[in-house]
Amino acid sequence: MIILKAFKDLTLMKNILYRELPQSITVLGGMLHILHNNPCHLESGLDITEHGGYNSFIHHSPEDVDLQENLLPLPISILEKSHAELVDTHLPYGGSQESLDHVRACIHHLPNLCVSDEEGRPVSWMLSDELCELRMAYTLPQHRRAGHLLALMETISVLLICKDRV
Repeated sequence: MIILKAFKDLTLMKNILYRELPQSITVLGGMLHILHNNPCHLESGLDITEHGGYNSFIHHSPEDVDLQENLLPLPISILEKSHAELVDTHLPYGGSQESLDHVRACIHHLPNLCVSDEEGRPVSWMLSDELCELRMAYTLPQHRRAGHLLALMETISVLLICKDRV
């Protein structure tokens, strides 16, 4: 195991990893993150196997990171089929019966979440598609810049991981 702490050593290792692409791609990604100011305060270790392979580990210390809590004033809930028309009207390809039926099917069968206002109307939403990709995300203009999509993405990602769907 090699422990690199000096910027010069990290830069040298980065250059070595670039020469070893594609085998070193996972290690290189962590290395580049650390070299670019390491905003998440990650620590990385590298193990070069005797067969020329690379293994890495990344350690995250949450106590070292000043995270701002994402406190949404509005609740997160699940979309209902009655919300399909609202979602469809804000799709770039929406407006047809086919796209409306697709949105209804996604709402009914696939993971989705929304942020609702005080009256229970969705103001921001995110739906997954048949491949469990997070799609059809939108926030109404008057509710933007409040972190709704970030909160939805984090929440739906946790739900998908917990269900072993990812």
